[in-house]
Amino acid sequence: MPDPAPYNATIIGWLRALFLLSLVVTLTAWADNSTAPPPPALHRGTARLTLNTHGRATQLRARRVRLEALGEAPAGQIVVGSDPYALQQPVVHPLGAAAVRLEYAVPSHPPLIVSVEHRLLSVARGTLYRRLIALQSPGEVTNEVAVQLSLAPFALADATWLPLKNGVGGCLGASNAAAYDFAGVLPAEGVSLALPLVSYQAGGRVTIMTDPLYSTLFSRDAVAWKYPGTIGLEGGRETRVLDVLLHPGGAEEALAAFFASDFIGVQPGPDWLRDIALVDYDYLSDGGRGWYRDIDALTAALKPSERRRVFLCLHGWYDFVGRYCFDAQTRRLDPEWLAFSNHPNVKGPRPPMNLEGVAVDVSFEKCVPVALSLEKLHRRLQYARSRGFRAGLYFADGLNAGEGLGYSTNRILRWGGWEGPDTKGKTYCQNPLAPEVREFYLRYAGALLQEFGRDLDALVWDETFHVEAASIARNPRGHAGRAMMTLVRDVTRQVDDYNRAQRRQIALLASDDIGAWGGIRNAPYAVMAHGTYQDSHCRPDAWPFAIFPNYRTAFWSCCWWPVSRWDWVAYGVRQYHVPVSISNGWGDNLGFAEISPAMQQKVLDLFRWRLQHHTRLHWLDRLPPLP
Repeated sequence: MPDPAPYNATIIGWLRALFLLSLVVTLTAWADNSTAPPPPALHRGTARLTLNTHGRATQLRARRVRLEALGEAPAGQIVVGSDPYALQQPVVHPLGAAAVRLEYAVPSHPPLIVSVEHRLLSVARGTLYRRLIALQSPGEVTNEVAVQLSLAPFALADATWLPLKNGVGGCLGASNAAAYDFAGVLPAEGVSLALPLVSYQAGGRVTIMTDPLYSTLFSRDAVAWKYPGTIGLEGGRETRVLDVLLHPGGAEEALAAFFASDFIGVQPGPDWLRDIALVDYDYLSDGGRGWYRDIDALTAALKPSERRRVFLCLHGWYDFVGRYCFDAQTRRLDPEWLAFSNHPNVKGPRPPMNLEGVAVDVSFEKCVPVALSLEKLHRRLQYARSRGFRAGLYFADGLNAGEGLGYSTNRILRWGGWEGPDTKGKTYCQNPLAPEVREFYLRYAGALLQEFGRDLDALVWDETFHVEAASIARNPRGHAGRAMMTLVRDVTRQVDDYNRAQRRQIALLASDDIGAWGGIRNAPYAVMAHGTYQDSHCRPDAWPFAIFPNYRTAFWSCCWWPVSRWDWVAYGVRQYHVPVSISNGWGDNLGFAEISPAMQQKVLDLFRWRLQHHTRLHWLDRLPPLP
C-alpha cells in the first residue's frame, strides 16, 4: 500500500496556498474598502438590525425593544500576543435580507482572517440576533489570541441577572464583569457564572448567551475570550456562537432559551427523572447476590405506587474499567466474562478514610469475583423492573482505563484514577480528543442500547469530572474539556435517537461533582446530558453547584456511606429535595436488606417525606447554612 504522507502533504500545501490566496484577496478588498458604505440593514418580519461601517450593531428594533448605540466605533478587536488589531472596515458579503458575513483581515504573524456572520432570526421565544464567529490562519499560531466583540447596543446594567456558579440567582451590581470559566483562558476576572448567560429587562427581556464550549467574559460593553498560545487555534480554526435574544418573560424564560438553543442540541431528560425519590447504587454486592436481596426487601417495604419512584443502578457488572466487556473492533459485547477479577490484588486491608471527621471503610474485602454473562445481566435488570422499580447500568468511570488493557499511548491525558477490583494495571484518564477514544465510547453506547435498551431506564456516566474543564491535551493537542463536553453531547444524542426510534425514555446521566472537594472549576458536562448522578457522597457543599447545569431536569448523588453519613443524605433531601441515597457493595457495604430495622425505618420515613415533593429546580436567593 503506498505511503499516504506525500499525498497528505500535497493536499495541506494546496489548502494553505488557497488560504493565502483568499487572504490576499481579502486584504486587497479591505484596502479598497476604506470608503465603502456600511453593511446592509437586516430585516426579519418587523425586526430590524442596523450595523455601522465596521460591523458594530448600532440599532435593533423588535416588538417593544428599541436599543441603539450610534457611532463609528469598531466592532471589537483581536489581540495577538501584545499587538491589538481593531475589527474595522470589513469585506461585506450579503447573504439575503436577514444575514450578512463580514470578513476582517488581521495582519499579524501569521495572518488571521476573522469572519463574523450576523443573522436575524425569528424563533419561538422572540427575535434572535446571532453572531457566528470564526478565526482561521494558514500558519501555526503560537501567541495568545484574545477576541473582544462589542455588546453595543446591549450594554449591561447593574440589574443584569446572573446564574451564579453556586446556584444563586444574582445581579451584576457593582462588578465590572461576569465570567464563565471553562476551556481556554479568561481575559480577566469576573463574577463566577454557572452558564454563559446574562439577562436583563429593557422593554422586553434581553438575554445574551454564548455556546458553553469555551470560557467567556461578559463585561459591561463587550464579550471576550482568549485562545492560549500553547494551543493557538485548534486545528487552525476556531468558532464561537454569540446570541442576543429579545423575548418576553423573565430569568426563567432566559434559562429555558439557553437549554433550547441549537448549541446545546440534546433533548431534556425524561419526566420520570423528576419523580425519583430514592436511588440505590449496587457495586456487585455480596458476590452478586445483594442486588436480589435488596430488591426483595424494598419490594416488601414499598407499595407498588412507591416503587416506580425508586431508581436502582447496577455498578461493577463489567470486566474492566475502560473496556466494559466491549470489543471496539467487532462492535460486540462479550457473551460472558468475570467481573471483579482484580480482587486478589486489592483485597488486603486498607486504612479508613476520614470523611469530614468520620472514619469510613474503603476496603475491597467483599468485592469477590463474579461470573456474569449478557443473559445474567438481562435477568438482573428485568428482575428490578418486573417489580416496579426503575433500573439502569453504570455506563463508564469517566474516561478512565488501565495500562494493562494494551491501548495505544495516544489515549493518555493524565495518569491516576480509580483502582479497584474492576481495573487492570495502573489507571489513567484517556484523551477525549483521540479519535479512537471517541469512537470507542460512541460504539460502546450503541452496543449497550442495542443489547439492553428494552431493559433499562438510564445509563450512568460516573466521574465525568476527571476531565477537568481547563485541561490541555498534548497528543492530539487541544482543549480536553471542550472535547469531553462534545463527547457527552454525542453520546446523549445517541440515546435521544434511540428513544425516538424505539419510543423509549432512557436517560444519560453525567457526574460533574462541581463544588465537591474544592472542585469549583469542574466542568458542567450535565448541560449536554439528561441530568446528574454524581459520586460526591451527597456532600452538602456540592448540591447548589448542580442547580443551573441541570436546570431542566434533576440531579442526584451517590453516598457509599449512607449509614455513617446519614446526616449528609438527610440534609440534601430536606434542603434540596433530592432523592434519598443508599448503596451496597462498598463503603458501609450495607444494603437495604442488611441495615437494622431502625435504619430501614429512617430510610422509609425520609423517602415518604420526599414523595410529597416533585422535583422542580429553582435557583437560590442565598446559600442555605451547611449542617
